[in-house]
Amino acid sequence: MITTEKLIEISSYLTLVHHIKGRVRVRVNPKIKEQSQNITLEDIEDIPNKIEGIKK
Repeated sequence: MITTEKLIEISSYLTLVHHIKGRVRVRVNPKIKEQSQNITLEDIEDIPNKIEGIKK
């Protein structure tokens, strides 16, 4: 499970690359692998589902 604190922590590994209305692209720093024992890929993929206003 990803917490607000963990989301804030991993956001330091993300860089905004490009955005247009309704879409955001981010670059993920490879150093995020250092967090692999604290967070899973499934946790990261599930983040958009937990943010109000984001639709698939």
